[in-house]
Amino acid sequence: MKQLKLTGFVIFFFFLTESLTLPTKPQDVDDVSVTKKFIEENVEYITIIAFAQYIQEASFEEVEMLAKAMTEYRDKCLADRTLPECSKLANDVLLENICAMEGLPQKHNFLHCCRKIDVERKLCFLHNKKADVGFLPPLPTLDPEEKCQTFKNNRESFLNNYIYEISRRNPFVFAPTLLTVAARFEEMTKTCCEEQEKAYCFRTKVSSIFISLKKGVTPKL
Repeated sequence: MKQLKLTGFVIFFFFLTESLTLPTKPQDVDDVSVTKKFIEENVEYITIIAFAQYIQEASFEEVEMLAKAMTEYRDKCLADRTLPECSKLANDVLLENICAMEGLPQKHNFLHCCRKIDVERKLCFLHNKKADVGFLPPLPTLDPEEKCQTFKNNRESFLNNYIYEISRRNPFVFAPTLLTVAARFEEMTKTCCEEQEKAYCFRTKVSSIFISLKKGVTPKL
């Protein structure tokens, strides 16, 4: 996955959510290029955010499985946009994939949502979100040295896990805000991991990262 970038996140996301479909007919060339670029670079992040916010109890491994399925869907539709399934609404495809994960609806108690269709299904998943996240385990914390080593060893998994953790603890925060937080977190991690006093660097920079999140729901690092 490419490096998270702050520039254009909100514009790209609003454009995608307004259309809610992959391009299937001639459009303005610039708009198609923007949408295609956004999907190519960020579909995995968006899937992680949406799934973690809808099904907060889901494990990181389960979220990764769905992200893989949505990435494959993206690749297939970019290769051939005329396929019937590529005309579906993006959120509908996401919810279909969530409901199709074997045993997951029963395990996390959202089978009743999967039995609904269209708008009723979307509303059911929305109402399934829980603002009180006290049922979640404490947010995992790492020693600065361990954090930097983990980031160095597998940057993609490290960032995906971070996005997953902040998303399920902030189910009503808009996705562009979470993407911005994640991008700034990545920048901070890269900077602080180069410093000798890593712990001090993280402490002094962390507060500014979460300025866009609601007060009282900011996760610890």
